[in-house]
Amino acid sequence: MFKSSESNYFIVVCILTFFSFLPGLWWLYFGVFPDWFLREKGVVETIGASACFAAAIVFFSEAICGKKTDGLLKVWLILLAVMSLCVAGEEVSWGQHIFGFKVPASIRDNNFQREFNLHNSSLIQNVNNFYSLMFMKLLTAYLLLLPIFFKAFNSLRKPLVFLKIPIPSLYIAIIVLFVKNGLRFNHYAVYDGFSSGDIYRVGEMYECIMECCLLILAIECLLFSRRNILNVHPQQQVEKMDMILKRVKKP
Repeated sequence: MFKSSESNYFIVVCILTFFSFLPGLWWLYFGVFPDWFLREKGVVETIGASACFAAAIVFFSEAICGKKTDGLLKVWLILLAVMSLCVAGEEVSWGQHIFGFKVPASIRDNNFQREFNLHNSSLIQNVNNFYSLMFMKLLTAYLLLLPIFFKAFNSLRKPLVFLKIPIPSLYIAIIVLFVKNGLRFNHYAVYDGFSSGDIYRVGEMYECIMECCLLILAIECLLFSRRNILNVHPQQQVEKMDMILKRVKKP
């Protein structure tokens, strides 16, 4: 599905954009959104965790097995793999949602949701989930702002390429931009317009699509590596990345 084709990316953007607005649209036209879809351990959470787990595998495999992957690029890919794995683990409480194991009392009593995870632990953050919110803001900046700045400012390209930081495509930036607006729309429609309870959990859709973007990024890194653009001269890499992002096909 993820080939060098604008049409495929367009389909992906449309599907993820639709789902980013779905909770609010559903509430406006049909009422309460199905609980099994957005609830804890529901469909959306499972899809997001699965996407992150798959992204971790792709990042790890490319970092360890990629013939053209070395130096700083390998470090960045391993960091992205560890981050994706941690996000996936936190989403399913490190297997508790799947296997239903008993949580030690010392952990359960210091967790807002009484689960086996860190992002809801009272030991590292308050009830407002400060660190989780900061992580999502940083992830948004990486997936949304970095590709825009990379494309818009030529002076930033060479240092970013020299550091071999994986740059998300503009397609990912478009998805994140839509999902951010979808989050605002969903909160306005559900919370401000009709209800004030957290039962609807409309933020879960936002998290899920952001996690899907990590999988898309992992696949992009894999494709870029296979096209031999990750270990060439910075200026040549910029030119090759521009060609791929513009979807210029070789004769």
